[in-house]
Amino acid sequence: MKNDLDQLKAAIKSLHTQGVNLLNAIRDEQFPEEMERHFTQVLKKNYQNLKKGLPFFKSNYQTWYSEAMAVIKILLPLRYNDFVNLYEKPKNRKEITKDNYVIADYFSDAIVTAGFDKKVMVGLDAAIPAFEQQFHIIGAAMQTLDSSLLDIR
Repeated sequence: MKNDLDQLKAAIKSLHTQGVNLLNAIRDEQFPEEMERHFTQVLKKNYQNLKKGLPFFKSNYQTWYSEAMAVIKILLPLRYNDFVNLYEKPKNRKEITKDNYVIADYFSDAIVTAGFDKKVMVGLDAAIPAFEQQFHIIGAAMQTLDSSLLDIR
């Protein structure tokens, strides 16, 4: 049992690390100047080295999501629907707003514009908060394994 728990912890830690990389990747795809400034000025790290190691979000997210979804279903079943709803397009949604933009919209390159000048009202960057929430749910799953409440099960 101890060995299984250690393997599970290692797998979730790997998912969490992949999530960090995906989060940096999607932020870099949408806000490269801000990311470069943050890494070079605030973190004092080499941005080009970071950029070389970043995955391409659209290519790597689906694998991460599938693995993370399985973990959430087992460890945090009450959060499973929250996790999935951050990805799936709502069936009864009438319009896309920043508040209901989901990761599936990002994969469809969904952008909402308005006016004759096509001002962007909702851009691809609206997917970042949805992914951040998924990432934090994985973090909560990781903490659950260290919780004494796990012994209750």
